[in-house]
Amino acid sequence: MKVYIACSTGLKEKVDVYVAALKSKGHSVFNPIYGSKENLVTHDILNINLDAIKQCDEVHVIWDGSSYGTIFDLGNAYALHKPIKIIYAPGQLWLFYIKEHEGSYLK
Repeated sequence: MKVYIACSTGLKEKVDVYVAALKSKGHSVFNPIYGSKENLVTHDILNINLDAIKQCDEVHVIWDGSSYGTIFDLGNAYALHKPIKIIYAPGQLWLFYIKEHEGSYLK
């Protein structure tokens, strides 16, 4: 399975542990923390991430509320009808809906 990780860069350690677990199970993972080059403009990064979302089977979310790019990625995933699985989202976010569905897929 191909998994896109929509994540906050501030949670890099948590993301790295999760990605390693997915890879150990044989999954292919696109992690935008490493998948986008730093010297690109935002528009280019968003297009790279959009292409990766188009090619994935699922989008998994690890988010602390600080990353606007994660919101953009979630919108793209939703519009493309990709299964979205919430792995981590703290309860104090506006995302009470997401927190209630942690570990399940958004429909």
